[in-house]
Formats: sequence, structure tokens, C-alpha cells
Amino acid sequence: MKNKVIILIIAVIAVHMSGVYSQSIVGSNINEHGKYVQIRNIYSKFKSIYIDKGEIKYHKTGFNDQRSNWIIEKVNGTNYIKIKNRKEGTYLNVENGSLQCSEIQPGWHSAMWELEPITGENSVRIKNRWKGTYLDGLKDSVRCDHQENLGISKYVDGTKWQLYINPLRPPGTGAVALHKENGKTWTPNEIVLESFNKRFSLIFQEDGNLVLYKDEHKMVWSANCQNKGATKLVYQSDGNFVVYKDKEVLWAANCHDKSGDIIVLQDDGNLVIYDSCFSIVWNTNTIDPKIRLKQSPVSVKYDKNKGCGQLTKYYAPLKKHCGWRKTWDNVYIVGCLHNSLSETAILFYDKTAGYIEIYSIDNLGNMNLVSSYDNISKDVIKLSYAERTKHIVLKYNNNYYELYNLDDEGNMVLTSKIQR
Repeated sequence: MKNKVIILIIAVIAVHMSGVYSQSIVGSNINEHGKYVQIRNIYSKFKSIYIDKGEIKYHKTGFNDQRSNWIIEKVNGTNYIKIKNRKEGTYLNVENGSLQCSEIQPGWHSAMWELEPITGENSVRIKNRWKGTYLDGLKDSVRCDHQENLGISKYVDGTKWQLYINPLRPPGTGAVALHKENGKTWTPNEIVLESFNKRFSLIFQEDGNLVLYKDEHKMVWSANCQNKGATKLVYQSDGNFVVYKDKEVLWAANCHDKSGDIIVLQDDGNLVIYDSCFSIVWNTNTIDPKIRLKQSPVSVKYDKNKGCGQLTKYYAPLKKHCGWRKTWDNVYIVGCLHNSLSETAILFYDKTAGYIEIYSIDNLGNMNLVSSYDNISKDVIKLSYAERTKHIVLKYNNNYYELYNLDDEGNMVLTSKIQR
């Protein structure tokens, strides 16, 4: 473009997550430096128009496919636009009668289009200035024709389109988690957090909205504070998560002084603020049921040969310890001690010696012995930890089990005996 132009268009982001979540953003600004759009047809369940080696194609594509990215150019002094392909730099037009994408001459009305908002819907019809014909995606290809020839009815209408905004991922990367003691401030157009599997991103957008995306473009949650003049996003020392316009609060998680300790973007797509014992203080409730979390908040990797253990908290190294016994058969994170510090607990088991030690782990990874047992029966054939039920399980011969929980001080308390 020769002139910088800004156009206000209807832009709808429709997201389907197990039929539950759906959001729309209306009135987004698109300019030559910022946003690209995909032109998606509603009736065809969001097939997109794209260009492949000069030919117009019509299929579902992702935002990473530049062939399906379009730049909206305002025609100065009019309500018309031109639609330019990002990949090939050519324009949609009907100069030869049928729809094509090619180079154009200045002033061609055949390459100018009008966006007609559809009353009560977040969609538009796209009408050609020269022919008065409409883009239609009813069938397996895109055409341009007069409405009376398109077979439009109450239930069948291929002329409804959504100009779906590519949020344009900001540069850089984001942490998986952030502790409130390390509080941080972000300005618009920054990545806030990223899940470890890179499937989910929390972005503080240029328009001031805070949005959680799946696979870079599918919006699964929004703070709905776009275009309100947001100046910063803050994870505060009181555990609250807030979007500000200078000193005015535009949005907040409202979890100040509720013991929030760490904010995490999980691999399952849920954005969560936990307390120090990993109980949920606040969350976006956006768990993807198809994704199962593979790691507890705190985990340990024990190197028996070296007698060392690496503690990890949300995939980030917490602290490495050496000098551990090389005779431990099992080392498990076994939940949380609900004491005044709400610390994580770690259990060590030496089967040969019949010995167990349990330590607390603070937020810095420091360990302190809280209990020990030197009378574990030699008849125990296996010790394990049931993550779901939070039980320490001792298995004996003949399918006999003893189940233990930890009390607030880290003592093992027998809760049940099972014979299977």
C-alpha cells in the first residue's frame, strides 16, 4: 500500500470448543501494519478463500497458511475496499466476468467491493462495485453472481461471510508459569504465558484485550476489554491478575488476598492461579477434554547412581539436591502438607531397609525432614503413590493393600486396608 489506511470492519472470531465456548470480537481495526483476515463462509462451516498458484481455492485452512490471509485496503473517498492476497499480492476482481485473483489497474471497479453488514448477525455480504454481484460459497467453489441466481433462502445462504482476524502473534515467547513474588507488568502486544506443549498462548493484544488462544488462532477465552484504552496487564504481589487503563481497572481475576501464589497456563488449556498448595484460586475453566496433563505442579527426577534429585515446578528447574542415598528405591511427590506454609511433600522409600523419609519442600525448593519410619514391613512388595486419590499405597502378597494419607504435619495415617 502507498498510503496508510485504517478501516473499521466487522470481524468475527467464532470458536467451537466441544460445542461450549464461542466468542466474537466486533469492531477491530485492521491496517497495513497489523491484521490480516481470513474470508470464511458461514454456510460451509467456515471454509476459507485462498490462492494456490494463481487459482482461487476454497477449503478450511489455518492462519499459518499465508495463501488464505487477505489485506483489506480502503478505496479513498468511498465506502469500498480492495481485497489483496498476502501471499501473491494479487486482488480479487471480476474484470473478465468471473471471479479471479490477479494484478489490477488503478480505478478498476471490478476489484472494488462493498461490505454489507447483515442485521442481527456478526457477518457480512461482499458485493462487487462494478457488477453488483455477491461472493457466494454455497458449493465446493467460490463464485460471484446476482442474488436472484444464488438460490438464497431462509435456511440456505452462501453469501454470508466472516472476516476472521488473525491476531498476529507478537514476537518472543512466554513463560509457562509466573510466581507472584516475581510479579510482572506487560504492555499491549505481548505474549504473557505459553503452555509447555506450545498449544496454548495467553496474549495481551494490541487492542488491549487479554485473550487465550489454542493453536495460535482459536480463541478459547477472552477478558472482553478490547478497545477500552488498556495500558498494562499486571500480575500483582497480592496474587491478583489485572488489566489497567492507567489506574482504572478494566478487568481483574478478583483474587487479591486469596492466597494466590502462582499463575500457570497448563497444557490442557486452562489458565489457573494456584495457592502454594496447588489448590485453585481462580481459573478460566477452559480445559480441553482431549488433553491430559502429564506432570504434577512439582515433580522430581532422581538419579540413583549419583544420589542427586532435580526438583521441577511447572517444567522450570526449582532446585537440585545431591547427597541423597543411593539406596532409595522410590522417590515420589506425595501431595501437599496443609500446614501454615502449605508446602509440598516428597517421600523416599528404601525397600531393603524397610525405611521411609518424608520431607517438606518450600517454594524455593528447600527440603526439611518432617517424619521418618524405620519399621516398614519387609513383606511390602511395592510402594506407589495414587495421584488421583492422594494415597500412599503399600502392596503386600495375596493382593493385600494398605492406604495411607499424610496429615498436616507430614505423618503417615492409615486410612484403609483392602483385600482383593
